[in-house]
Amino acid sequence: VSESGEEPEPTPREPSPHQIDPAPPAPPPPPPSDELDPEQVEAVRAVLQHERLKLGQYAENLVAAGYDDVRYMRHLTTEELRVAGREHASMKQGHAAKFAKWF
Repeated sequence: VSESGEEPEPTPREPSPHQIDPAPPAPPPPPPSDELDPEQVEAVRAVLQHERLKLGQYAENLVAAGYDDVRYMRHLTTEELRVAGREHASMKQGHAAKFAKWF
């Protein structure tokens, strides 16, 4: 306590060298734009036609629904991919599950 009766302000402490601020999470990729990137559309087709999936028949439906960028789709959750397959690409339930699991 100082002579005036006031408590001194605490001095800020230096961070410990053992305290590391975690890096902020990466922002999600931007949603697909209205302009199609031919390379990304082809990448979507290639993924769906892969021998493990064999779901190429759904590529055009996904692209038409806006799922035309593999870079964006990689950030979707399994549930979001399943819904995209089932509701937006008209996949059969089992095909949607396989798509969501292996994408």
